Amino acid sequence: MKRKAKIYYISLDDFWRKEEKLAWLRDNPISKIEFELLEPDAKHNWISIADNDWENLIPLIDKDVKLGRKEEAIFKLFPLGVVT
Repeated sequence: MKRKAKIYYISLDDFWRKEEKLAWLRDNPISKIEFELLEPDAKHNWISIADNDWENLIPLIDKDVKLGRKEEAIFKLFPLGVVT
């Protein structure tokens, strides 16, 4: 039987130094920390860092543009890259 994973999260101040974070962990036992249970959003993101509008931006490359089916991309052709 498969079970879904549960992710519990807490965020500390980003500007704290390592010593400050370790001191906080020393002074706050795991059993006393109020973690937040995270649920993924529709795009399967677990931690919402920022809202974005990636889908609304013009893509750099697109296979449909290369094949002539669409015209919405910055580059029309793209190479295979390094091939050995």
